[in-house]
Amino acid sequence: MDVGAANICLRCVFGDDRAAIAPATWEVALFTNFPELGGVELDPVGGYAAASVANTTANWPTPTLGAITSAPISFGTSTGEWSDVATVAVIRAGGFIYYGRPLMADEEIDVTVAGQVVDQVRVIVDWNQVVI
Repeated sequence: MDVGAANICLRCVFGDDRAAIAPATWEVALFTNFPELGGVELDPVGGYAAASVANTTANWPTPTLGAITSAPISFGTSTGEWSDVATVAVIRAGGFIYYGRPLMADEEIDVTVAGQVVDQVRVIVDWNQVVI
């Protein structure tokens, strides 16, 4: 698919001018690896919870070059040590996984103490890698 068409497809799914069937909110979850490779979502011990991200243009700006990069997504402040290191961010709606990508080495999230402000991540959705 050419880049212009990919940008249009992404805009139909993300942002204020999305198609009516696109979700109003995406959930961004952290996993130990890709689910199809045995990865699991982080355990809620220590205060981890998936982030709800409104499907607005403020959170999902205009796509370029066939990809869209989210605004920074926060996972809050920990209430204790998290059981696992997050290496993958997954976007889902209604339990369906729409997209996942590995976190870069400098983005991996390792929470070791209570009160730690958890790093923010930006999710980059590349149309060529979307699960449809």
